[in-house]
Amino acid sequence: MDVTEALARLKFLVKHNQFQMVRRKDKMAVPVSNLLAKELVKQLSVSDFVKHEPNRNDPLQFAWVFKTSDGQTYYIKFVFTDNCHKVIFISFHLDY
Repeated sequence: MDVTEALARLKFLVKHNQFQMVRRKDKMAVPVSNLLAKELVKQLSVSDFVKHEPNRNDPLQFAWVFKTSDGQTYYIKFVFTDNCHKVIFISFHLDY
């Protein structure tokens, strides 16, 4: 899957509420609200893409990383699950 396809799939799934936020232990990684996540994802572009890499928990899966700015910079890392029918946000927080 290339970046354009991943971004289109991400936007579609988030628009249709097919996503989940992972709660992180790190206090600096408190996820954004679902409403803000939906708005930020809607605004993402290919130029916000940083990298994709094998997921540490499942090497057959890729983790996608984007950074975007909406007054503040947000770090977004996610994987597609359920045969690419759901998004799991591993990280979605302010980038300090």
